[in-house]
Amino acid sequence: MTASTVTILALTQNGVPSGNYDGSSTSFDSDGAKAVGYYRGMGNVQTVYQRLTGFEGTITLQATLDQNWETANWVDVNEFDNASSTVSGVYPVALTGNYTWIRARITNFTAGTIDSVTMVY
Repeated sequence: MTASTVTILALTQNGVPSGNYDGSSTSFDSDGAKAVGYYRGMGNVQTVYQRLTGFEGTITLQATLDQNWETANWVDVNEFDNASSTVSGVYPVALTGNYTWIRARITNFTAGTIDSVTMVY
């Protein structure tokens, strides 16, 4: 089996509009990204890498078992809360579950850059 790498959230700088981020709000959601359960039989573990530079805010990883991410019922599966100071680095999270979709909910985004949020399975 070959590993798959999926981008959940591409480069997003505080104050610069990009994707679902309007450049001025402190909260937004990424689009849904196909998780391991979408492909049935691929296992149930996915690792999410949060690459950050001078980031201040909260990244909540949300998952669903629904087939359509746009109308899905999302549940929080991990929270990286760094709303009171800035951090830089790579922060991996292992998620176990047959999730069909995963997205990132960003809140309290007041500084820095989200270089990427990617998932490997």
